Amino acid sequence: MVDNPSTELHVAVVTGQLARLVFKEENLALAEILLDRAIGLTEKVLQRSPDDRQLATSYPGMLEDRANVCIRLGRLEEALHDYERAVDVESVAMRASTRIARARLHKRLGNHRQALAEVRETIAELPSATPAHVLIFVLKSAAQ
Repeated sequence: MVDNPSTELHVAVVTGQLARLVFKEENLALAEILLDRAIGLTEKVLQRSPDDRQLATSYPGMLEDRANVCIRLGRLEEALHDYERAVDVESVAMRASTRIARARLHKRLGNHRQALAEVRETIAELPSATPAHVLIFVLKSAAQ
């Protein structure tokens, strides 16, 4: 691999996109391998270029994608870990959907109090001018 942050990030993003396609085709093992590689490359670039805008938008999505693969493989704790990492690096706008996914996973694991806390934090973090239909969507999504 060329030791160039721009090239490595491009390879990571393309690898992450390929993983999404593979995931849709139900090849979970290959999707996981591709996502592990994409995340590894992205983290390598992140160490050298922590303020890269492209990185800021692609990295959380890769973590969420790997969490979805882990859920399908029955590895719920690993999925929860990736969701937690994604929430830590996402913008407020992106964080709501990840938090709802994390709340659903807590519910599935039987952590009902944690699931409820996740929903409350999500609603509290939304801007005060958030339309009612968005709040309803958040609540309905969490209830699934």
